[in-house]
Amino acid sequence: MIATITHARVRASQGDLAGALRVLQGVLTMAPGDAEALRLRDELRRALPDDRRRRARSMRAWIERVRSRRGAAR
Repeated sequence: MIATITHARVRASQGDLAGALRVLQGVLTMAPGDAEALRLRDELRRALPDDRRRRARSMRAWIERVRSRRGAAR
């Protein structure tokens, strides 16, 4: 994988914040002091908890829909 800041931004724009952070780790391995990569990493880290909460809410809603459908089918 070629790790670039652009690649990380693309992943982030697609909603893959964890993937974007992995790409940025590759960038920072090669260039530990890259200011843009560090700035983006910090920005994504701050956004990650919100993304995880959103995904958890979405998963709980899906589970409830499945449960209600199963109850209706019985």
